[in-house]
Amino acid sequence: METLRSLWIAGEAGGGGEMTRDDIIRMARDAWGLEFIPESDVPKLERFAALVAAQRQWVGLTAKDLAEIPPSAYEGAIWADAKLKEKNT
Repeated sequence: METLRSLWIAGEAGGGGEMTRDDIIRMARDAWGLEFIPESDVPKLERFAALVAAQRQWVGLTAKDLAEIPPSAYEGAIWADAKLKEKNT
């Protein structure tokens, strides 16, 4: 059974972006095979989701990605990769 962390890392919530309250509830229900999440448990799930998101590792561009960048876009791609790594570490 997948955990919320594995679903988040795999990008299940909108491609790994911001998780909405509905995403969190749906993922918890799917991961734990539950049909219903009590409203009183949702704040706990939101705190858990925030912790999971904080532990998500930024990967950045690989050597293969860099090799595929057209020369006209290389400088911008390197700048964007560095900026994103800075914001995600």
